[in-house]
Amino acid sequence: MFSTPGVFEPGLGFPAITIAPGQFLLKDIGLLAASIFVAGHSLVELESRSN
Repeated sequence: MFSTPGVFEPGLGFPAITIAPGQFLLKDIGLLAASIFVAGHSLVELESRSN
C-alpha cells in the first residue's frame, strides 16, 4: 500500500488520503476486514450448531 504512488499525502496529515488510488485501497482493506470478520463468525456459528 505504501509503495503505490499517491496513496499517502504527507502534507494533508495522517488520516487524509489522496483521491485517486488512496481511497480505493483504503475502502478495499476495510471491506476485506469486514468480510473476514463476518466469515469467521459464521464459521464459529456453524461449528457450534453441528455439536
